[in-house]
Amino acid sequence: MVTLGMSCKTFSQDQELKEKPIVADFDDIYVYNDLLYEYETDNLYTGLIHRRKKNGELIQEDYVERGVIHYTLMFYRRQKRKPHSKYIYNKDNPYVLREVIRFHLEGDVFKTTYYDYDGRRILEEDFKDGKLIYSCEFNGRKRHGKELCITEKCDTTVMYYVNGKKQHKKRI
Repeated sequence: MVTLGMSCKTFSQDQELKEKPIVADFDDIYVYNDLLYEYETDNLYTGLIHRRKKNGELIQEDYVERGVIHYTLMFYRRQKRKPHSKYIYNKDNPYVLREVIRFHLEGDVFKTTYYDYDGRRILEEDFKDGKLIYSCEFNGRKRHGKELCITEKCDTTVMYYVNGKKQHKKRI
């Protein structure tokens, strides 16, 4: 089980902590040169950004540090703050994904996808009850490398791919 704990403090170069809001609304922030700024102060934003539906339901939460989004949490609809996915971005390459984690309603991780520095998918893993049941290496959109599948009877199948073409199959 993965526990998502968040602690966030907001600060600015010109103002003290007590003058800044800890959580900003999406409409209070703007993007300039791939960095996030506040409308009121024109300073780089650090803190949480909430995106809400018209009825006030929270659908997305972005954690931003010095104008760069570090991760985004997407929430289930009609569920009180239950995340269904977490998008983690490259710190050196803004707005390019590094990892995507998907959660069941109960909070268990059921799928993780990893990306390289340029945002191309390199590995995908599926889980059931906290155990790995599927793993596949990618080169962008095509399978490239080892694909591992474990059944409920603990049979393991390994297939190898080169640029999306299956090479051979092994049963372990």
